[in-house]
Order: sequence, then C-alpha cells, then structure tokens
Amino acid sequence: MKIRFERVSPNGVHVPKTGGLLLEALLEGSFRPSVSRAAWSGRMWADRLRPARGAEVRADRPPVLSVLVAAGDASGRLLARSLASLRRQSGPQWEICAIVDPRTSASVAGRLERAREQDPRVRVTSVVAGDPGDAHAAALDSSTGTYVSVIRPGDELASSAVEILARETDGGDPPDVLYGDEATLGLLGIPMRYVERPDWSPALLEGCDYVGSGFFLRTERAREAGGFRAGYGRAFAYELLLRAAHGIPATRVRHLPEVLVLRREGGAVPQDPRDARGDDGARRALEEHLARVRPGARVEPVAGRPSLRRVSDPLPSPCRVAVVVPIRDRGDLLRTCMRDVLRVSGPVEVEPVVVDNGSTDAATLRLLDELAADQGVRVLRRPEPFNFSLLCNAGAAASSSDLICFLNNDVEARDAGWLDELARLASIADVGAAGPLLRYPDGRLQHLGIRVDHPLPRLIGDGASDDELRDCAARHVVREVSAVTGGCLVTRREVFDRVGGFDEQLAVAYNDVDYCLRVREVGLRVLWTPFVEMSHELCATRGRAPGPERREQWAAEFARFVGRWGVQMRRDPFAAGLPQTRSKP
Repeated sequence: MKIRFERVSPNGVHVPKTGGLLLEALLEGSFRPSVSRAAWSGRMWADRLRPARGAEVRADRPPVLSVLVAAGDASGRLLARSLASLRRQSGPQWEICAIVDPRTSASVAGRLERAREQDPRVRVTSVVAGDPGDAHAAALDSSTGTYVSVIRPGDELASSAVEILARETDGGDPPDVLYGDEATLGLLGIPMRYVERPDWSPALLEGCDYVGSGFFLRTERAREAGGFRAGYGRAFAYELLLRAAHGIPATRVRHLPEVLVLRREGGAVPQDPRDARGDDGARRALEEHLARVRPGARVEPVAGRPSLRRVSDPLPSPCRVAVVVPIRDRGDLLRTCMRDVLRVSGPVEVEPVVVDNGSTDAATLRLLDELAADQGVRVLRRPEPFNFSLLCNAGAAASSSDLICFLNNDVEARDAGWLDELARLASIADVGAAGPLLRYPDGRLQHLGIRVDHPLPRLIGDGASDDELRDCAARHVVREVSAVTGGCLVTRREVFDRVGGFDEQLAVAYNDVDYCLRVREVGLRVLWTPFVEMSHELCATRGRAPGPERREQWAAEFARFVGRWGVQMRRDPFAAGLPQTRSKP
C-alpha cells in the first residue's frame, strides 16, 4: 500500500508535502498518513459493510439533514441500499423523506411504509404529479432537517456524512450550501471512480453542473429561494442551486475535499461532456437565472459537447481597451503581435501602447517609428534594466482606457475577435482579471490557467495534447482559476488601481500570479476562457536559460512571493481534477 503524508489544516484540507519540509512537519506533529486512492476504495467498501446503527435520536434536537429520495419506478433493492447508508451514519440526526407516485410498485410502497413504522426518521410523501421538481417540492415542505439534500435510489451517503455536516455547521455562521467530493459505485456496489471537485466556482457552474444534486442546502435558504420548481426535468436541483446561491457571499458556500456521496453508475450528472442528458432543462434553468441577474447574457451550447454551456455577457458601450506590449528588439515578433492588435474591429476599440525596454536592433527601431507615425501606436521608451512589472505599470499609466490588456510580444492570436471575449469577462462586476487558452506553436496546450499550491505555481495543462483532456469538462468551459499568465491578461483599470498594479519588486518572477492573488484578495474572481485561443512561444524575447544572476533574482523574488502567499499555497481551490503540470517559468 502506498502511503503519502498530507498536512491537516484546521478545516480538514489535506495538502501533500515533500522534501525537507516533511521531517519538519512530522516533528511538529502536523502530518498524518493518508492512504492512496486504491486503499481509499477498500476502506469505503469496508465502510459499507458496517452494521446499521440504531435510532439514537434526541427528541429535543431536530435532524441535521433531511434526505429527499424519489422512489419513482426504482426497485426495492436500490431504495434499501440508500436507506442502509443512512442507518450506518455515525451521526444519528437524519431523516429520509421518500417520495412515492403512481409509478411506484405496491411492494416498494409497502416496504417504505413498514420502514416508516419501525423508524421515526423515515417519512413517506405521496404525490400525484410525475415532474421531479413538484415531487421534491412536496418532500421539502414536509422535511424538518436543518439541511436538505437530494439523492437517487441506489445512491449512498458516506457513513460520516451527517457527522461531518453537523461538525461543519455547528457554529455562529453556518454555510448556506455545503458540498463535497463523490465516488461512483460500480455494478457490484464497489466504489470505482473518485470525482474531485473544486471550491465554489460560479462560472464553472454556469458551464456545467459540477456540483450535482448531492449538495447540502440549508432548508431555510431553500424555502427563501422558492424551493424546487417544475419544468426542468432532471436539472431541478441545479435550478434551485442557481437561485439559492445567488446573492450570498462566497464564504457561505463551502466545499469539503472528502467523499460525502457515493453515486451509482448512471448518476444525475453526465460524466462525459459530450453527453446531452439533462441539457435542455439545465440550459433553460441557466437562461432564466441569467435573465434575472445579468440581463443580456446569452447561453449557447459548446460545439460538440451539448451538456456544456457557454455564457456571453454583453460588452460595455463604449468598450475601449488599452493593449500594453512590453518589448526589447525582436521586431519580427512585434510585427505579428501588432497585426493582431490593430485588426481588432467591431464593438471593441483598441488603444495600443508599446513599452520599449531599450531596443537596439535597427529593424525594430524602424518598425516602432512606423507604428507610431502610421498606426497611431503610442511608443513609450523605458531603457532601464528589465522589470516586467515596471514596464506594465508604465504602459498602464500612459493609457486612458477603462480596460487594460497586458500582452507579450510573442503571443499570436488565432481569431480577429480575440479581445471581445476577454473584454466581456473582465467587464463582469465581480471579475477582476481574465485570460485565454494558450498553445505552443506546435499545437500543444500551454496554459489553462495557473494553479497556486506546493511547491510552486504551475501552468495547468502545460504540454498536454487535446486528446488527453478531451473529456475533461473544465477544459471546455469558462471557469475560476487562482491566476492567469501575464502573457495575455485583461483587467479593469479601476481594479488595477485598487490593488496597486504589478509589484515592481517582482521584476521577473510570479508578478502575474501575485497580481491575480491580490485581485482575489479583494473579493474578485479570476477567469480563464477556452473560447480565445492564442499561440505563445514563451520567453522568446529574453530566453529561457537562466544565468547565475537570474537564478539569484528568481530565488529572491520567489522568497518574496512565498512570504506573502505561503498560506494560500497549501492548496489550490480550483485545481481539482485538472492535470498536474510543471512549474511556471
């Protein structure tokens, strides 16, 4: 059995640690062994064989959790499996609200009635309507738990789920929504697949129902939001989550990186992004939600992946974007880059600013003169020692547009409308920065966002092929990330000014990551989009082979970065299920 050691933070988050810090942490007593995923599967299987617990229910306390399950035409065996998982709970404060309708067989209805007579925690609600939204609304009306959750017949709660829920909500400011990871049960009921989820990600939720129906929603909040509604098919829980989570602080939605729900195969959430199940209801739910909260936003299916969705917000009018391009020589790169900037047309107006960091190449200098004289490009001369942050700050200060795009000269756009999508995202009120999908010139993926965790910030997807991530839903939708690269980053000027621009003490390393983390620190989101693709040579201007001086500079700047963000590096909140990749250069 493989053992890995993981730090246990106060909220139960596990963060892998390696190298010399492992001994230090062991001496501190802050590590405990965590088994590999294969061993985890065995433990979950053994857990499911645990005998049922008696109804040790205190009459003076309401249930922590009401579990809603629609019997429909399911077999008694599946319902028995779900009920058994509740009876195995280490915490007894639960109730199950079973819903029977005309499709439910007499034997199943009889079994549920007998269970109700034997255990006061079993409730049975009869409904006439066959719509799942109406059926679960009736069960919600009769529930008495502090939180409510929906499972399908055959789904199971992990044996500690109720106890964990009680622990996490026993305080002065309990969350409105809590969700965890989940596992998929095979045909024999053996846990087969582990599904990791990121922390609360509203943009990802718009693109796909990554939470599923197994979330725990505070019952009072569910009723305040209007409860379950008919007309959305199997997406009825998704529709309620959109309404219930809107308008509450992100801190009131909590993700626990541990398994709380075990789904039988064929669960409510499509595993394959090309699967169209539930698509119509989910799309309609999202369209209605956006009409209420972001009028003008359009919902479209992702090409070739009908279960995924793309949301396009309206551009501000007028929409003017300053494009700041730091350079030194390499006029060939600049010519291609400025071609892509100057061909932007339509609703977006560009304000091009080139910050020249001491070019000496004659062809580059002639090109700069041409761009300034013929194309209206502002050329700012800054010949001092290279400092990416200083050059970007100077370019921003020399411009006047409400939006700023920081663009490397070795980035090449694949579409003339590349700036539209980034400007739309950066203009959303609670978004502070946005960045695109970047590829190497040979077509390999380079940048799907940046994950910020131990040991170093890393480019997500770096070096991967499209085939490797073909069925990864997060690769194909807009989503939250910890950071995006400064190779192409769009932000609002008021956000840039609010956080103080780029840190000029980080001249070379991690200045873009630091900027994004400061954006998130003031409560704004950072978004990555797959709907803008650009080619990036990566370090084409300055080169990638560091000499001794650059290595020393990198070490000093990394120390400054870790001194500021070391706590955040314990775990990236948005990287679950995404590929591990190499460190950011």
